[in-house]
Amino acid sequence: MFLVAKRKFGVDSADEVSVVLEEDGTCVDEEEYFQHGLHSSSVLMLLKSDETWTGQLLDSVLIAGM
Repeated sequence: MFLVAKRKFGVDSADEVSVVLEEDGTCVDEEEYFQHGLHSSSVLMLLKSDETWTGQLLDSVLIAGM
């Protein structure tokens, strides 16, 4: 899933990224979370290694509907 998101948003495949919930910054790092823990209206953020969740949409890339 991370490779698809990286490709979609032009992030180099070698770059470290994390996926967090936009609403509270919860790290989503297990496939099971995607299968059972997310609501259909959840908005995810793809963060590069030099980015952190702050609660504001600034330079981060949204993954809507992935």
